[in-house]
Amino acid sequence: MTSVQTIRPIDTTHIKDPGLRALVLLAYSLGWNVNQGLHRPIYLINRETGVRVVIPTDTAIKASVFQANLSKIMTYSTDFTPTIELIDKIIAATKPNQDVENRLRLALGETAKQHRDRAANLESETPDLSTELTQRIEIPMTFEPVGAPPTAVEATTATHSMGSELIREPKLLIQSDPVMTASGEHRMAISRLWNDGSVTYKCKFCDYESDSLSRLTGHGNAHVKGPRTRRSKAQMAADAKAETKAAPRVVKVAPVERDSDDIIAKITDLVAPDLLADYRKLEEQYFKLKADHDELQANLDALQDLIGGMRKS
Repeated sequence: MTSVQTIRPIDTTHIKDPGLRALVLLAYSLGWNVNQGLHRPIYLINRETGVRVVIPTDTAIKASVFQANLSKIMTYSTDFTPTIELIDKIIAATKPNQDVENRLRLALGETAKQHRDRAANLESETPDLSTELTQRIEIPMTFEPVGAPPTAVEATTATHSMGSELIREPKLLIQSDPVMTASGEHRMAISRLWNDGSVTYKCKFCDYESDSLSRLTGHGNAHVKGPRTRRSKAQMAADAKAETKAAPRVVKVAPVERDSDDIIAKITDLVAPDLLADYRKLEEQYFKLKADHDELQANLDALQDLIGGMRKS
């Protein structure tokens, strides 16, 4: 088993409770997978056993639930062992309350009194910073005549002065795992862990890669649903023109005087004859559809009676 003394970096700023942030940092430092989505709880998943711990992001939890989750993380972390130095760094990073601090230290067997004694010993071993810790070192300087060939030391110095760029360690892929969600394996994302502690997500359908799972999900939807089609300005103008032609005809009816003797006759004169013909056709179609509906309803009732009789027999 490997002892862990440093925190693996991961963003926990969206988690409201400091104690829950401490649990996420502890599990991630011990090799657990962390699956999180926007406005959703965090799922801590053990890579060996598949055990899951659910961490809410927008609320706090009871002390008993915190202790149960902490015990589960400590029990199933078989490949990595936390140290008291790791616990101290997690507490310093999250700043939880005193009860959470005591529970985190008790998980490694350190009581509150033992922690106070250890802190006192660390303070006594701290050097006095008021004393001067610098030392004067004199380096002899040698000068060579102008035009003399450079020495081996000078050549090395010149080489380094020309290549003054910062040399970074190459980024190497450590592990690649499927992303697990509440409903199972993510259908379009693969989690990739790098040697610098960063985590990226790669698309299963192409080489697209992002550090945001939600952004990669939006990209993956293009593979599943297909690309969006955009209409040109000419197409939109043609559609608007067609809608204008298909607009229903509006007939303005003049206001009818209430004291008229023949109100119905005046309305009939104002209404266009073709509208009356259309109305009669629609009325005929209505009665025909109503008759068909009544016939279908009668057939349905007969069929239901037949099924009911068959069930009774």
